[in-house]
Amino acid sequence: MKKSRYVSPKSQKKMSSRRAAAAAVVSLGAGILGTQSAEAGIVTIDLTNVPSDGGNLKNFTGPNAGLTDGDRMPFSINLANGNFFRPNIANQRGTGNYSQIGFDFNGTGFEANGLIAYGGFSQPGTYPHAATPTAFAAGALINESAFSSTPNPGDSFGTGPSFREFYGIEYLSPDITNKYLAFKTSITGPNTAANYGWIKVNWNSTTKVFELLGAAYESDAGVAIMAGDTGAAAVPEPSTMAVFGLGALVLGAGKVRKQRAARRQKQAEALSV
Repeated sequence: MKKSRYVSPKSQKKMSSRRAAAAAVVSLGAGILGTQSAEAGIVTIDLTNVPSDGGNLKNFTGPNAGLTDGDRMPFSINLANGNFFRPNIANQRGTGNYSQIGFDFNGTGFEANGLIAYGGFSQPGTYPHAATPTAFAAGALINESAFSSTPNPGDSFGTGPSFREFYGIEYLSPDITNKYLAFKTSITGPNTAANYGWIKVNWNSTTKVFELLGAAYESDAGVAIMAGDTGAAAVPEPSTMAVFGLGALVLGAGKVRKQRAARRQKQAEALSV
């Protein structure tokens, strides 16, 4: 006949505490695995697959957006809410009027197809005024105020805030290193506000080479975005293996307790014989 093992109140309390601790660790692991890291609203742009001519996807990464000298191609970002950002991107090093390097709204309708924030004009007071794009530091707030201080385009603005423009004379924007251009979309009904975004760029005025390094926009119209923000959570998630390690530790502790209990049971049975 198997004898029942006496467990003192003190031992029972210890066992209960251990079970609670093990349950807490497992619960913690499950909670960590369920943590969300993405911030709703911000959409990153895959610069290797941007709609261009005829809706075909174009890779705009690499020196001068991967364009050969003389090329000029549409760059289309079409939002789910109907707003869009549709400049051209050009790599034109020639000496014909309106030759450009960078973003070019010529023929697409300036502001009707979006806008890149720009500052002072690099060209004197004669048409078409080659505007220089404004370079923002990481974390800068991009909202309507980033565009409200720019000159009125009207008849005083030419083809767009590009890095280089030739119009009788060559005009070059200052160098830009790992900074951000601010852009806003068109306002298309029923929207009453634009969407704001950023494009990370490098520009070397000596070699006349630019690079597009990354881009994102806020999917909610009228909501600001910070330059460089991709929506990543501030608190990183631990790896799945780390959580599994916690679980293995708990299971191992339980096995050791069972082995100890079995030894005590055998010792008690031997003494009772």
